[in-house]
Amino acid sequence: MKSINRKLLRVLIWLVMIVFIITISLAWVFYPDQYKFWQYFISEFGARETLLGHPNITSMYIFGLGIMGCGLIAFIMALIYFIRNEKNILHVIKGLSLLTIAVGTLGIMNPYDLVQNHFIHPLGATLFVVGLDLYTFFCQFMRFKNRKVTLDTGESKPITFDKYFVFLILAASITFLVLALLGVDSWLPPMQKVILILSMIGIMILDLDDF
Repeated sequence: MKSINRKLLRVLIWLVMIVFIITISLAWVFYPDQYKFWQYFISEFGARETLLGHPNITSMYIFGLGIMGCGLIAFIMALIYFIRNEKNILHVIKGLSLLTIAVGTLGIMNPYDLVQNHFIHPLGATLFVVGLDLYTFFCQFMRFKNRKVTLDTGESKPITFDKYFVFLILAASITFLVLALLGVDSWLPPMQKVILILSMIGIMILDLDDF
């Protein structure tokens, strides 16, 4: 088995972020109504109709295809961990996290405003965020040494800024969950944006050794 190609993995995860940003930007351009950034969910770009009842076909297709592209890249990354690795458990866990992201995109790409997707779409969004959080966490904190998984905080190595940043991402995700359970709906759209922005930064600051 060939060793893991860390440079390729870093390029691919950055590509996921780039495709996501381009997708949201283009969907925003073609969104027929004014998109209220802090009041609307990102899912509005993928809806068949806007909240004002206007057709949203162009933005919907852009959103769906872009999200599908992100899922495809995540799936390719998962295959790299599963096939081209040194057969260690940490790579398998990372691969499963990426597979969770890929499965999540299959739910997200379905318009949430169709009755049959009222459960599928939010489930996909949850899997996407959970998979991204887990992947970032395992990349930053865990290492495979002496045939076992260990925390990457030993050997007098200080906890650096990038590791603290993971806690910030997890805190934002937990806050979103608590607000959702409490029914504080007005805070959910802005918290969704905060989580995604923090997650993208968390991915971008991963070191080559983290993969």
